[in-house]
Amino acid sequence: MLSLMPEDSWIGLTDHDAMFLRPDSKAQIARCVAEGKFDVFGPLTNRLWGDHQRYNGVFSDNGDINHHLNIANLCHHSDYGVVEEPPINVPGLCVVFNKAPWQRVGGFTEGSICLDKEFTDAVMATGGRLGIMKGVYMFHLYRWSQDQPGQYTKHLL
Repeated sequence: MLSLMPEDSWIGLTDHDAMFLRPDSKAQIARCVAEGKFDVFGPLTNRLWGDHQRYNGVFSDNGDINHHLNIANLCHHSDYGVVEEPPINVPGLCVVFNKAPWQRVGGFTEGSICLDKEFTDAVMATGGRLGIMKGVYMFHLYRWSQDQPGQYTKHLL
């Protein structure tokens, strides 16, 4: 369906187990996109395997949503509109991307459970720029009840 969208479209994909905690997060994303410096964006979060996208690099098991709301507010107030280029790919709890690099790399790999990694690696390999929005923080359940969340993939199959 992405191929049917207008050529200058920006697309946002979010995991079913991730949520924005501030009502103005999408406005901040729109501001980052409007600056035109990056092809793919991702937010900070509490739970992902790559520490470059976790708040302060910490993998958090804290189930208190108020704790995460406080982090979202801190990020918003201290780093609104700040985008940094990561050393590696942007995992897919939330990715915002322009249609042009998606077309350039041939779209997503059909049936892959790693399409976020494959897509952002391909964008980087073709000269595209990835950005982590330091002012946007999302709460992510990410395999919450699993002893070894990094190895658990049954929910992806």
